[in-house]
Amino acid sequence: MLLRTGLADAQVISPLQSLVTIGHPKQEEFQRAMLPLLGQRLQGEVVSRLGDGNFLVKIAGSTVQMQLPQNTRAGDTLPMTLVSLTPKATFLLEMGGNNAETTLSPAAKMIANLLQLAQKSGTETNSATSNSPLSKSPIMQSRSAEPAQVAITLHDAMRTSGVFYESHIAAWADGTGNRSLADLKQEPQARLAEQAARILSSDAEAPQKIAMNTVELARIVSQQLDTLEQQRVSWRGEAWLGQPMEWEVQEHPGQDANDGTEAVPVTWQSTVRFDMPTLGKVAATVYLQAGQLRIHVTAASEEARAELQAHGQKLSASLDAAGSPLSVFLVKQDAS
Repeated sequence: MLLRTGLADAQVISPLQSLVTIGHPKQEEFQRAMLPLLGQRLQGEVVSRLGDGNFLVKIAGSTVQMQLPQNTRAGDTLPMTLVSLTPKATFLLEMGGNNAETTLSPAAKMIANLLQLAQKSGTETNSATSNSPLSKSPIMQSRSAEPAQVAITLHDAMRTSGVFYESHIAAWADGTGNRSLADLKQEPQARLAEQAARILSSDAEAPQKIAMNTVELARIVSQQLDTLEQQRVSWRGEAWLGQPMEWEVQEHPGQDANDGTEAVPVTWQSTVRFDMPTLGKVAATVYLQAGQLRIHVTAASEEARAELQAHGQKLSASLDAAGSPLSVFLVKQDAS
């Protein structure tokens, strides 16, 4: 990924919360207030340390809660650069001492400049452009598509999202990957570069169109930053025509046996969310740990919960036939 190297003197941080819940009008107000500061170097003042080890920080007139190095003290002034506002505000914290002259690495400067250029283009990076789906076409032609084909399409959608582009290039360059140059050209960064080259060579409106390319690239960088910080990959698109879907994949590291404690295997967690015409809001989370498969489903209404629960035996039988026996199937109502 873009941010794995060249950031020795900076740390990516995001506010855990801005003292209001996500989606709250005050949260949106916070993002709008910070928009003109995108890409700029700011000073954060540490107000206090909380009981859970996080810190209250005042920055640009707003107070937010942040995870900071544990040697941070109340009253410290922290230089940081705002590099993203979506899906939430993200900063690059300079790691030098408070009284030392510190600078961002070349990679950090590139990210900050990229997002600042996007903001100057006149298109807000927290607009519909930045929140557009990673997939612009449905992954299934119909809701009755074969599961095996759906799995392949989901895999390809995540693989070509652009989030892992730099690691794919590195693997291709050293011969350790199974991707061809043609595969790399299908990812957004490569397509944007090719499009920019065509625009610059023949289009009289090149500056405006290149600016739009920069906005799209800034959106991808924002997603990479969020993936790096959260250790979770997110995808948005249409499952089939007219049916939006959100998908997240996360790895929970295992733990070796130590001092009489049992080893904890690695757990893979995959969550999909839908808002369906009949069932309403539905979310399903799959946990895979040491060959054990668990599925937890939530539905917004009791009627939807009962309907999904009724199909549990059929799901279990299908997974058994596929060689992945289901150890737990839980369906509950959650109206939130």
